[in-house]
Amino acid sequence: MAVVMVLLPLVYVALIGLVGYGTYRHAVENTGLLNPGRSGTMRAAMYFGPIVAGVVAVFFMVKPLLARPAQRTVSRPLSRDDEPLLFAFVERLGTAIGAPAPRRIDANCEVNASASFRHGLWSLFSTDLVLTIGMPLAAGLNLRQFAGVLAHEFGHFTQGAGMRMSYLVRSISWWFTRVVYERDVWDERLVRWSQSGAYQVMLVLWLARSCVWLTRRILWGLMIVGHAVAGFLLRQMEFHADLHEARLAGCDSFEQTMRKLAVLSVAHSGAMSDLAEFFKEGRLGDNLPRLILANVDQIPPEIHAKIDEMNEQSKTGWFDTHPSAPDRIAAVQRDGAPGVFRLEYPASVLFTDFDALARQVTEDYYREALGSGFDPSSLHPVASLLAQQAEGHEALKVARRYFQAHLAYTRSLRLVGDVAAPPASSSAAAALVKSARQQMLEAEPGYRQAWKAFNNLESDAVDAEIAAALLRAGVTPRADQFRLPMQNANQLSQVRESLAQRYLPLEAQLKPFEEASRQRLRAALQLACLPEVASRIPAGPAVPGKIARILPALQLVASQTDRMRTLRNVLAGLAGLIELLEARRKNQTFVNGILHQLGQVHACLVEIRNALAAGAYPFEHAKGPCSLADYILPALPDSEDLAAVFHAAGEVVQTLPDLYFRMMGELARVAEQVESLLGLAPLPDPPEEPAT
Repeated sequence: MAVVMVLLPLVYVALIGLVGYGTYRHAVENTGLLNPGRSGTMRAAMYFGPIVAGVVAVFFMVKPLLARPAQRTVSRPLSRDDEPLLFAFVERLGTAIGAPAPRRIDANCEVNASASFRHGLWSLFSTDLVLTIGMPLAAGLNLRQFAGVLAHEFGHFTQGAGMRMSYLVRSISWWFTRVVYERDVWDERLVRWSQSGAYQVMLVLWLARSCVWLTRRILWGLMIVGHAVAGFLLRQMEFHADLHEARLAGCDSFEQTMRKLAVLSVAHSGAMSDLAEFFKEGRLGDNLPRLILANVDQIPPEIHAKIDEMNEQSKTGWFDTHPSAPDRIAAVQRDGAPGVFRLEYPASVLFTDFDALARQVTEDYYREALGSGFDPSSLHPVASLLAQQAEGHEALKVARRYFQAHLAYTRSLRLVGDVAAPPASSSAAAALVKSARQQMLEAEPGYRQAWKAFNNLESDAVDAEIAAALLRAGVTPRADQFRLPMQNANQLSQVRESLAQRYLPLEAQLKPFEEASRQRLRAALQLACLPEVASRIPAGPAVPGKIARILPALQLVASQTDRMRTLRNVLAGLAGLIELLEARRKNQTFVNGILHQLGQVHACLVEIRNALAAGAYPFEHAKGPCSLADYILPALPDSEDLAAVFHAAGEVVQTLPDLYFRMMGELARVAEQVESLLGLAPLPDPPEEPAT
């Protein structure tokens, strides 16, 4: 099968030769088409058209052969002088397994370890090998598990010819994928040239595009064959390497490691989400492996159960480069090796200064990901960032408890009046806190029912905008696409009228709870501005200043609720059109519909950003004072850049409510502390909504 894989590029080269030879034969044998006579223009087109098409096709087939290889992840070479214990451990491990020692050991931020040739193709016929260690593995695994992972990589080192063949197989497989799917400026030029100019030229270029398309279809078939062959070969190598891991660390450790790697991958996703959150305030964690490890501890039991379920139910596909977890575990269990290495110290003990190296590879990662946009001064200790994040999460928990899980940006509370000042009567304010709290609790059951109906209306409003966008673009929605029938303009109009009428009675049902919540919070915050009250709650002297900073921003953000709902709806409509774009690129009505929807989304972004420009971001920002506009949307995207506008709108739809919740959480925490001084215990935590 390896021979088949190596032959595939030769088939590709033969295809180039076939097209080139066919073009040549046409050029030399059909010169009679150039003889003077009637229909000279048509005869010339019949002669030169295939020549141009053939030359273009050959050019586009040769072009991928000259393409630069994709950039590899940046890794940091380690030295024996800096990491003597790690090098000694790796060498003893290689000796025990019977594998050649790597010439170099690298470290990076991936949740992975790998064995590779140091100089790619040039190292193919030597033992010039590199062992790359992902520092998150050393952070999250114990020594037994970590040794097993390294033994797995050494298992690849022992494969000799197999490893060399796998390098060729993977390189060829990846190259075929690039040939079939990767496009560059020449592809764009060919499309553009074929759509304008004299019809004779357009006809020839369309013929050329057809030839390019046909050759890529053939290549797609070769790619599928290549992926299937490559997948089979690589899976066999993984099975072989797994045995080395199990025989060193034991079958039980192998199974534990498989699960731990899956958990670390989920934690890596959580760490990336944390980094995005930190980066909004101009900060980056200085130690990505430690951040990933912190996310492991934050994974809830239900996600752990889901990870186990996915591992247990995974199946091996034809094109998979790795066998499924059940297949791998079953294979090592059949071998039944008990293992010989059982030390379970943290794997980080192998490194002279684990955290220093982790910070170095973290900075390498940022430089690769952000390029010139990376600012070393944005690095902050992960521990401090996590502490700030934990405070924010705690504030959100308080807000959820304070409002009994009924806090939504689509129903934002607006605290009118002079809230950041002491009340005219402290006793009256205290009485209002108590009475409003009781009124809120009494109104909660009715609010809960009304909220469900309101939420359904919001979903229908989103569906209505998607349907409107589809109809405007000349697409008839499917009969089963939405909860309500909206397959034509009349049905859509009826749905929108119905929605407007159904919103009105819900307002009256939602108002009692919301008004009581507003009065309760307002009175408590006014009491917190009294010196005698502020001095008795945590961070007392700073509380009035915090309230004064948050309230103007809160009012401004709350004022954008209707605009944000509009943005949410038109963005959903744009997303519905984008899903259908690939098959309708040449449909001008559809393209006009996309452009119209894009304009609506961009207009919403402009309105929201302009409205927030005057407000100050109320929390500490690493780069100093920051406006709400710059925090929510640092820069407006080009109005004609579909991807940029779509991404920016998605960020605003997420960030604006998140900021509202954060501010309300901080205020609710102060209000709850004031209520404690009044002898009111915190309300019970509301039950979590069941996952759907």
